[in-house]
Order: sequence, then C-alpha cells, then structure tokens
Amino acid sequence: MAHAPKRGSRFALVKRLRDNRHNHRQRHKAIRGLTIAAGVVVVVAGLLMLVLPGPGLAVILVGLYLLALEFHWAERLLGVALEHADRAKDSSFSKAVVRFVKTHPRLSALLFALFLTLAAAFVFSIFALDLV
Repeated sequence: MAHAPKRGSRFALVKRLRDNRHNHRQRHKAIRGLTIAAGVVVVVAGLLMLVLPGPGLAVILVGLYLLALEFHWAERLLGVALEHADRAKDSSFSKAVVRFVKTHPRLSALLFALFLTLAAAFVFSIFALDLV
C-alpha cells in the first residue's frame, strides 16, 4: 500500500487520526477488517441519512474516520468533508441574520415590530373570533 504524503491539517481530528493510525496498524487483522466493514456501513448509513431523517453529515464523518485508519484516500476525503463543514458553518443562516441586523439596524427593528404586530393580530383574532 503506497503512503500518501502527510500534509498539515488545521483540524485536530485529522491530527489525532494520524497519531492513532500507527497503533491501529498493530492490531490483529480481524479487528482491522471489522474496522473497515464498520466504516463502510457507517458511511452508507450517513449517506442514507442525507435523504432520510438523521445526522447524515456527522455520521459520514465518523465512518470516514474509521476508514481513514486504514486508507489514505479516506483521510483526504475526511479533510475535504471537514473543510466543507467548516465553510457551511461560516455561511450559516444565523450568521447571515446577525450580519443583516448589524448592517441594517433600523430595517431590522421595523421588520421585528411588523412581526410582533402580525403575531399580536393573529392571537387577538383567535380569541376575538372565539376559535379556542
């Protein structure tokens, strides 16, 4: 098995993986085979969870970690997946809202007041029309 060059990673998980790989390679071949099988099953389960309810991306990362104990291609995929997850976290909806509120405070206050007015009108109409 050819070894890929070790590149630096800014993720502690990948650094810890590189430290654990040597110890894992000393284990019995049956344990290593079970680790590969478990990694494949966990990745497939994570892929299914992308379309079914469940934490698909987190499960895929766990499966890739298991596979990366044996395969350098899985380590590269794990690094790419962590990069994408980090970028997605940085461009999340909540951060976009915070950025909007900071750049447009008056418009944000107006929209919030409009929301509260509509919510109060909705609650009032439920009680006024005796729907409860």
